[in-house]
Amino acid sequence: MKIAVCIKQVPTREWQPRAGRGGTPPPPRQIREVFFCATREARDGVIYLKVVNASGTAQRISVQISGASKIRPAGEVVTLAAATLNDTNSLEQPQNIVPRTEKALDLSAQFTRDFPAYSVTVLKLRSK
Repeated sequence: MKIAVCIKQVPTREWQPRAGRGGTPPPPRQIREVFFCATREARDGVIYLKVVNASGTAQRISVQISGASKIRPAGEVVTLAAATLNDTNSLEQPQNIVPRTEKALDLSAQFTRDFPAYSVTVLKLRSK
């Protein structure tokens, strides 16, 4: 069975491409700041929703899942987030950016969730 995931009101920002050979820059474009994809395990029906927030601010996102039986209200979320785009782990700070795992509550086929700035989040949803 196929699933479909829809994220409503995906935030965008204006991006100005560089000037081409003619010297005149093309018009600005709107580009996404949040990216997502979903996969489903055929064996047990677990849905993995991966969300990347490339923005410097947390984003409240509405998620709608179709094609799956009833989603259990509790799942699991793993988040990897940074305070700035330049954050890294180093020998001096090897734990600066580490995955954080916690329970995800209030899940359903349609839910809203805050995704931290500069983050990669994996939600593990189970269907009944």
